[in-house]
Amino acid sequence: MARLKVKILISILLIVTFFLCDQTLQAQFSVQTSLGVMVPMDDGARLATDIYRPISNKPTPALLCRLPYGRGGMSIARGIGMALAKGGLAFVIQDCRGRYGSEGEWVPFRHERGDGLATLRWLAAQPYCNGKIAGFGLSYFGYTQWAIAADAPNNLVAIAPALCSSDAYNLVFQNGVMKYMMALDWSLSNSGHKVEAGLDQVKAAKPLHVALVKTDDFFRRNVPFFDEIAMNQRPADPYWNGIDFRSVMNRVSVPVLCIGGWYDIFSTQTIADFNAVMREGQGAAKESRLIIGPWAHGLEHHMAGVDFGKNANGMRLAELLGLFYYHHLSGGPSKLPKVLIFTMGANEWQEFDSWPPSNAKMVRYFLKSQGHAASLQGEGRLSLLAPPPEEPSDSFVYNPDDPVITVGGAVYPPNGAGPADQREVEIRPDVLVYTSDILTEPVHVAGPVSLELFAASSAIDTDFTAKLVDVDSDGVARIICEGIIRARYRLGEAAPPTFLVPEMETRFLVDMGHTSHVFKIGHQVRLEVSSSNFPKYDRNRNTGQDPATDNRVLQARQTVFHKKGAESALCLTILR
Repeated sequence: MARLKVKILISILLIVTFFLCDQTLQAQFSVQTSLGVMVPMDDGARLATDIYRPISNKPTPALLCRLPYGRGGMSIARGIGMALAKGGLAFVIQDCRGRYGSEGEWVPFRHERGDGLATLRWLAAQPYCNGKIAGFGLSYFGYTQWAIAADAPNNLVAIAPALCSSDAYNLVFQNGVMKYMMALDWSLSNSGHKVEAGLDQVKAAKPLHVALVKTDDFFRRNVPFFDEIAMNQRPADPYWNGIDFRSVMNRVSVPVLCIGGWYDIFSTQTIADFNAVMREGQGAAKESRLIIGPWAHGLEHHMAGVDFGKNANGMRLAELLGLFYYHHLSGGPSKLPKVLIFTMGANEWQEFDSWPPSNAKMVRYFLKSQGHAASLQGEGRLSLLAPPPEEPSDSFVYNPDDPVITVGGAVYPPNGAGPADQREVEIRPDVLVYTSDILTEPVHVAGPVSLELFAASSAIDTDFTAKLVDVDSDGVARIICEGIIRARYRLGEAAPPTFLVPEMETRFLVDMGHTSHVFKIGHQVRLEVSSSNFPKYDRNRNTGQDPATDNRVLQARQTVFHKKGAESALCLTILR
C-alpha cells in the first residue's frame, strides 16, 4: 500500500512538472506554508489541512486534494505543494475525517460529501483564493471529488477523478460479486494497522474454508468496514444510500476529466461515469473529457513483461492534466479531445468523439466444439459462422475449494496486474477454451466486450467467468479484459435474486468491460469460460445461501450450449 501511495503522489508531481512548464506560469513566487491547519466541518469536527500558497499581491487559483492516506506522511507531498505554489497556484491537501491528524471517526465513503463541501466553502472564502478551485485525486481521493460534484458551488470549476468510481457500491462489487482481493487488502491496510492481503498473500494463505465475512479475522484483524460491505451485496441495500454519486449525475454542472486504465480494476466504472455525465450532466459538465491509458491502478505502463512505451508513461498523463487545469483555472485554450484512448497492440493514442466510437460495430464470434472444449488441449473454436441446429455441449465441474487462480488482468493491488500469459490457467480441466483461426487481417476491438452465454448448472446459484485473450504466433496468451456474473443476479443487481432451476438452459450476459486493442495478423482471438477467478473475485459456493456468512461448498456441473436457439457468442465491438 505504501508503494502505491508513493506512485500516486509521484503522478501528481508529474502533473505539476508540466503545469509549471507553461510559459504563462514561469513566475517564481515565494511560498507561505501553513501545516496542520484545523478546518472546521459543519458538525464541529476539524480536519487537518496543509496549505502551500504563493505570496502574491492578488489571489490565485487553488488545487484541492482530500485523501485518507496521510497528507504529510511523505516528503513528496511537500515537494508538490512547494512546486505548485512557486508557480502561482495554491495547493491544499487534507486528511479525511478520522485519518492521521483529522478529528472524527473514520468511516469510508460516509462523510466525504459533507466534509468536501464544507472544505470547498472554507477554501473559497480564504483571501488568497481567487474563487477558482479544481480537484484532483486517484482512487479513493478521486471518489472524494465525485462526492462534491453534484450541486457544487460555482467556485469548483473542474475535477479530475482518476482510477475510481462515482458509486461506492461499484468500487467493491461487480455484477453482484465482491472484488474480493481489492476489498480485503484495502480494508486491512486502511484499518489503522499494517496488515495487507494482496494477491500473493491470499494465494499463499488460501482462506477457502472461511466464510466471507470472517476473512478479515483470518488475516488477524477484524475490520468493521469489511464486514459491513460483505453483508450488503446489493446496491439496493440501505448501506449504500447517500454514497452513490452516479445516481445524481443530473445535478453535476462541473467539467470532469475522467481518467482510467485498461488494467485498472475500476476501468469499466470510469467509462460509465464519463458516459453518465455526458448524458445527464448540465451546463459545463458537457465539456467533460475521457482518457484511458494502458495503466494499472498505480499508473504502471510496464506490466507482465509488456512495455507499452514511453508515450504511455506518467509524463503523458501529466501533459494532458496540465492542459485540462490550464484551461479551467487560467483561461487557456481547450486543447483536449473529447475522448483520448490508448490502443494496445498498436501502442498508439487515438482520438474519438465518443466512447464507444460511433463507427464501431458489434460482431459475434460463436462458440463451437464437438463437446470437448475443456482446457487448452481441447477443440473449442470461435467462428463468425453460426453453429448448426444440433451441436454437442461442453461441460466442466466447478469446485469452489479448487478455484481458478487469478493471473494478471485488471487487479488490485496493482503489482500483479497486466497482460499476463494465461496458459497456466488454460491447462485446467475446468476452463473451456475457444480460439479463432489465425487472423489474416488485424481486428481492432474498440468498445464493450461481452459474452452471451447459454448455460446450465446443477446448482441453484453459481458464477460464470469470461476472459478475452490475445494469442500471438508463439502461443503466448495475454489477457485483454474479463468479466463475471453471479447467477442469482443475472436479471440485474437491483432486481430480486432469482435462483436457477438446476440443469435448465439459461441465458447469461457476462459484461467483460471495455478495451481498445488490435489483434495483429498472425494472432488469434481466444475466449476462456469458467466459474471462478480467485482471489480477484469472491468464490460462489454454489449453495444459494448468504454469500457473506455461508461456509459450506457444493461442487457444480456446468454445461455450455452452442446450438441453434442457444448460440453462445463472444460479442466484440470492432472498429472498421
